Amino acid sequence: MKGIHYFSGLTIALFVGIHLLNHALILHSSKWHITFMNAARKVYRHPIIETILLAAVCTQIGTGIYLVYSKWDSAESIFDFLHIASGFYMSLFLIIHVSAVLTGRYKLGVDTNLYFGVGYMNVNPQRYFFIPYYALAITSFFVHVACIHNAKMSKYVALSTAQNQSIGIIAIGIIFTILVITKMANLHIPTGAIKKIR
Repeated sequence: MKGIHYFSGLTIALFVGIHLLNHALILHSSKWHITFMNAARKVYRHPIIETILLAAVCTQIGTGIYLVYSKWDSAESIFDFLHIASGFYMSLFLIIHVSAVLTGRYKLGVDTNLYFGVGYMNVNPQRYFFIPYYALAITSFFVHVACIHNAKMSKYVALSTAQNQSIGIIAIGIIFTILVITKMANLHIPTGAIKKIR
């Protein structure tokens, strides 16, 4: 189960890495973000690639929730608890976020681009839910990666070194999250930005 979770996680991590790079481009401009997204979509929305990604997401959620319950009692360090908590939150986020994107594309028939994702982050009172919702998702990803890094690297270097490196990863994640979410939450949404695709 752990091996399946690990390899499905690597598949998702590759996509999330590209997705976060796409989000980072918002710091320059929405145009850069949309241009990169349109190019990346040609790859990850290919039917075969998208099927693999969706299968990996389902596998990650199922195995992740199982591992949360099986490992909770054996957690000892703060990194163990952070690993479990971040994994649990990401599982919930993936269920909600992927469902919302698929509903937008196939049921509502709209382009689930940047503006689809941040629309509710710019209006009251919805922003008070969606800002922490997205911020915790990004932060949880970095925390999860940091915890895996700590577990793997502690086999090769001193535990304190591995922990310090992991804390550094979390710090980078928090800074990245603050910058991106602040930009998204204050983004001007042009009229007609959310377009019908059919």
